[in-house]
Amino acid sequence: MAARYSAGLADAPGIRLPYTAPWAEPVWHLYAVEVEDRDAVCARLREMGVATGVHYPTPIHLQPAYTQLGHGPGSFPEAERSAARVLSLPMFPELPDAQVDRAVEALRAAVEGGW
Repeated sequence: MAARYSAGLADAPGIRLPYTAPWAEPVWHLYAVEVEDRDAVCARLREMGVATGVHYPTPIHLQPAYTQLGHGPGSFPEAERSAARVLSLPMFPELPDAQVDRAVEALRAAVEGGW
């Protein structure tokens, strides 16, 4: 499924795909991509019948448990940027290829504004 998502989204403008090191073999329990205006894209996808998830909306340095470390907004800009942009596409063992293809098509349309 991850390979199907990657192939379908490889040339999609405005969508940053997950990176896999050449030596790694991920388990792909999530397929997370980065997009601008994540919340609007998620809403568009929901309207098209595609579920999404936002698994890590707050970077660790901004979690209440870590306030004693003194890191506030702006301390780790890349983590904050990613936390605001990442969404997870449907991913589970029984997910049919047709639904992966539909999610790819819908995400492309949502990002391009063609919905």
